[in-house]
Amino acid sequence: LDEGTYTSVSTIDMVYGNPDSCAGCQTGVEHIYAIGNNSNDRNLYYSLDGGLTWSVVAFATNANLTLTALGLAGNNLIATFGESANPGGYYLSVIDSNTGIPGTSTKVTSGVTSGEVINDIFVLSPRKVFFAADDGKIYKSTNFAGGVVLAESGSTSDNFTRIDGVPASGGGTIMVAGTFGQDVFYSLDGGDTWTQTSGSPLGAVTAVAVLSNKRIWVGTDFPSVEFSDDLGVTWQVIELPEPVGNLLSVYDIAFATDEVGYISVQIDKTGGDDFTVYWTINGGRTWALGESRFAQAIYSSAIFNRIAVPITNNVAVNANNAMLADSANGLYILKGAVK
Repeated sequence: LDEGTYTSVSTIDMVYGNPDSCAGCQTGVEHIYAIGNNSNDRNLYYSLDGGLTWSVVAFATNANLTLTALGLAGNNLIATFGESANPGGYYLSVIDSNTGIPGTSTKVTSGVTSGEVINDIFVLSPRKVFFAADDGKIYKSTNFAGGVVLAESGSTSDNFTRIDGVPASGGGTIMVAGTFGQDVFYSLDGGDTWTQTSGSPLGAVTAVAVLSNKRIWVGTDFPSVEFSDDLGVTWQVIELPEPVGNLLSVYDIAFATDEVGYISVQIDKTGGDDFTVYWTINGGRTWALGESRFAQAIYSSAIFNRIAVPITNNVAVNANNAMLADSANGLYILKGAVK
């Protein structure tokens, strides 16, 4: 995936291993897991040496099945999917904590209504995860092999597209989920109850990043990048720098720390190769392309689907590593310049 090992692989999402999942990934960037998805690829790709070499585990070959997102809960690797005319769900693979090698995967659909796609995953803890799903549903699981139960249903009929969360400043965790109908919901009690924000962003939610209960970021298909400092009462649109073209779409937003964050977008760039990533080192007050953080601005002719950042106790590791899932060229593994 990195530097041409799997140059034709379409990657949808990826995660870094961490000391909770394997004994050999103390720095949080050696073990990498990614899911592929194109007309004949529903595989899990993994590297145990920071992307130098790769192995593959087959999930499914069913052309009606679409992998959508990847999460790591403890040593449980969870890849969500949708499947035409069947319940969506996830593939569950347990990682060997000594070797980092994922075991045989199990397809789990219990609790999901037929025809619904599981669109995104948020790992609250090694024993509890939440899923954004079609038909206005947020599912949760505390028994990964046993399937899911409803955490939110009936407040909206729109598909939930993205979900994210972080520890809240007053304790507990804030989780935020966005819908295709441009609604945003949040939970402050571990997912027991969900409340719709009184204000809405400008379009269908395509990306969510939560920094705290004081700041939420979303990307939309308007297209727009917006943030709220008051739990969604008001939303402020930011203008990304446009050295080469106008914003066309927003695919993902991820923050490695309160200051360091990334946005994957498509811009109207003359000559093609119009998918790129912006970065910030001041909490989103300003954004830039390439320049001093990376050796150069990163452009691709294929979509940067998702962004992954390490989650460790070392802020420098978190702030200076990231991955981009490219829909044609595998993974971009980024190491920022330490400033």
